[in-house]
Amino acid sequence: MNLLKPTQGVFYGDPIDVVEEAWRNARRLGIKPINIRGRDYYIVPRSNAGYAGGMGG
Repeated sequence: MNLLKPTQGVFYGDPIDVVEEAWRNARRLGIKPINIRGRDYYIVPRSNAGYAGGMGG
């Protein structure tokens, strides 16, 4: 483990805040889960999802 390595993540901002916002949006938009092999998946629109990558974003 290299503790000097720059932080990488999949969220912009605090991950807990992002997830809470996604749940609020899902409820507000009435999004229902898609069940695949016994697991529920929620497709929640997010404006900047999927655009950043790599060490520097």
